[in-house]
Amino acid sequence: MPAQILPVALGAVFGALTRWLLGLALAHTAAPFAISILAANWAGAFAVGLCAELVHNPQWRLLLITGFLGSLTTLSAFSLETVALMQAQRWGAALVSVLLHVFGSFALTALGMWTAQFFK
Repeated sequence: MPAQILPVALGAVFGALTRWLLGLALAHTAAPFAISILAANWAGAFAVGLCAELVHNPQWRLLLITGFLGSLTTLSAFSLETVALMQAQRWGAALVSVLLHVFGSFALTALGMWTAQFFK
């Protein structure tokens, strides 16, 4: 168990920093919802597809999938943003956000897994 804490914690630190930097970089976009959350979730969906197929070492999986990608991607921020859009009665933006997050994440996870086949 203690040997598993370090890779998860290390990955989580870098995932959180990456997400924060994405937020700073994309803070001034003209999208009707938080594009940085979408970017983090889509990047994470693609990366988890790659990692699921290419990373077999348990320690590296803990670092990359559980730590880094678990910290980078976020359902809580997505949920908060969506509820805020609904409370503001911005139903169209809320619907577009939900559709992009859900279907985009599924599609990018599959694309990541497909892409991984070229590296095997």
